[in-house]
Amino acid sequence: MEISVNSLKNEKILVLGLSTTGFAAAKFLLRAGADCFLSDSKEYPKDPVEAQKAEILKNNGVKFEFGGHTEDFIKGSKFCILSPSIPPESDILALLDKLNIPYFSDLELSYLLKPENTEIVTITGTNGKTTTTMLTSHILGQKFFCSSCRKCWGFSVGLSLL
Repeated sequence: MEISVNSLKNEKILVLGLSTTGFAAAKFLLRAGADCFLSDSKEYPKDPVEAQKAEILKNNGVKFEFGGHTEDFIKGSKFCILSPSIPPESDILALLDKLNIPYFSDLELSYLLKPENTEIVTITGTNGKTTTTMLTSHILGQKFFCSSCRKCWGFSVGLSLL
């Protein structure tokens, strides 16, 4: 799938889950001019911090659905950004498949949108990711410098790349 930031303008893009990933993805999509729809299987958040996230997004034009995922809300989406907590065997992924809506993570979207000749180092696993990331950051920082953001070289631990 070919995606550019410019191609997102006025496109209906679905985000599943309000958590950290969903909030960052929705903010990014708003900045890109997308028509952002966010669906969460949980009810409207009772936690004040999560409720504030929902209000910020709502006040900026994000359309919401809480308490489940309905076909009417989802259909017509160009693609979907998934929360990492959605299991591969979930009903919502079967619905996205049925509706022919491609889905992927925020990391995959970041990769698809990266400028040409840009390299990404990704560290995954169960234990030691933060330590490995910081060590890798230190090593790469000796040779390379990025003046555009602090997300480079290990500063994105716990944050979305979007």
